[in-house]
Amino acid sequence: RVTALGRPVTQRIPLLDFAYSTFYRTPADPGAPACPAVCTEFGTEVYPEGLRGAVALAGSYGRPVWITENGLADADDDLRAAYVADHLRVLRRAMRDGLASVRGYLYWSLVDNFEWAHGFAPRFGLYSFDAATLRRRPRPSAGLVHRIFRTGEVP
Repeated sequence: RVTALGRPVTQRIPLLDFAYSTFYRTPADPGAPACPAVCTEFGTEVYPEGLRGAVALAGSYGRPVWITENGLADADDDLRAAYVADHLRVLRRAMRDGLASVRGYLYWSLVDNFEWAHGFAPRFGLYSFDAATLRRRPRPSAGLVHRIFRTGEVP
């Protein structure tokens, strides 16, 4: 759920002309509204069908499309596998429906990263990352993503 900023950052392509309008309850923000469905640990709602709308808009420009950041904060890794599979199913349907010439999909992110406003607290990576030791460990969802990318089959 987003709110328009009132004008696009560029006049040619409406890119980054919105901001999140709703964040739901997280440990860092216990006073926020309760999540109405499934939410990430970052406080945003999981809504795979939203990817279809984004792909349709991007495809309307008649240019190839790459999905470069699709993922969620999920330290326990209990939502990530379903998140990826659900989003890839939606993407596959959008491609079959001819909404865009999608050339690639990148999960965000391979390893936990530094989130500019929240540090290392949100856990976005397929691999956990310990900033002190630099050790990386695959989360269970990394195996599923590997199988999907290797076989092209989404369970």
